[in-house]
Amino acid sequence: MGAGVGVNHLVCVTLGTGVGGGLISEGKLIRGMNGFAGEIGHIQIDPQGRVCNCGQVGCLETFSSASAIVHRAQECMTMGRSILLDRDKQLTAQQIFELATQKDELALHVIQPAIEALARVFATLSVVLNPALFIVGGGVSKAGDSLFLPLREKYAEYTQNSVQKDVRIIPAELGSRAGFVGAARLIAQQEN
Repeated sequence: MGAGVGVNHLVCVTLGTGVGGGLISEGKLIRGMNGFAGEIGHIQIDPQGRVCNCGQVGCLETFSSASAIVHRAQECMTMGRSILLDRDKQLTAQQIFELATQKDELALHVIQPAIEALARVFATLSVVLNPALFIVGGGVSKAGDSLFLPLREKYAEYTQNSVQKDVRIIPAELGSRAGFVGAARLIAQQEN
């Protein structure tokens, strides 16, 4: 459904407060032994990194979620680095990405690790699952080209040429309806 219509091999990632995911192979959702397949937010990126909500250390979620991006920006702001934001207002990941398009040095410094971590996970998933498509949804995906252009560049840099050929990385289309649509689809499939 949505951006994945007609694609039998894809990875869908949601970048919001956390990082969620879904894996489709041969047109079917991969659930795994206990139903935890697709939890790509908990792939370890840095064994010396921050503690994640899951209890592990250095997960993708601690790099690429909206919460992690905002947290990193707030840390930089308290260290005296400048950012083109009113410090009294609520900071969002989308604002940080918008500032990055304006070449704000702090914003670029903040989003770079988020994009690199996500690209590395996509590169890993490419050799494990060989998807044709990565769909990125959630609030962070609203950053548009300031997310997708560097993400595609880093993905190409980190991925084997033979694996990345013809792979696309695109924004999700269903927006906030995605969870409802997916749940309804799963129920319908179970009844058949």
